[in-house]
Amino acid sequence: MRGITKYILSLLLFVACRGDGEVLSTAELRHEFENVWWEAVDNPFTEDGEGVMCIIFSPDEEVDPPADGNVLYYTENALWSATLSAFERVNDGYYLPYYDVDVEILADDDGTYTAKVKSGLFSQKSEIIPCSLL
Repeated sequence: MRGITKYILSLLLFVACRGDGEVLSTAELRHEFENVWWEAVDNPFTEDGEGVMCIIFSPDEEVDPPADGNVLYYTENALWSATLSAFERVNDGYYLPYYDVDVEILADDDGTYTAKVKSGLFSQKSEIIPCSLL
């Protein structure tokens, strides 16, 4: 019985970890991710009736410490971008204080990016691509 339980737990752990990609380091985030407009491919939380929504982590925005920049968003029916939240760089991604969530950016070997938004025990993953509106 013990062997079966150990096998099932190992299988569940393997399936849970499979395909996650690796979390980008702070240097990789600055070089590959920030200052680029991104669109969530399959995230139901971004469907707000305004069509496609794109976001950018902009460290160039003026913010009060400890924030490192602002997350801006743009929808296809808007004429300009607006601020979603400030962001702080943390060891495994970003912290958005306005929403009290952590955001990890994962990259697969094939160049696919995934955003993992975590709040307490809950998390939501979404593949992200360069914004189709630009």
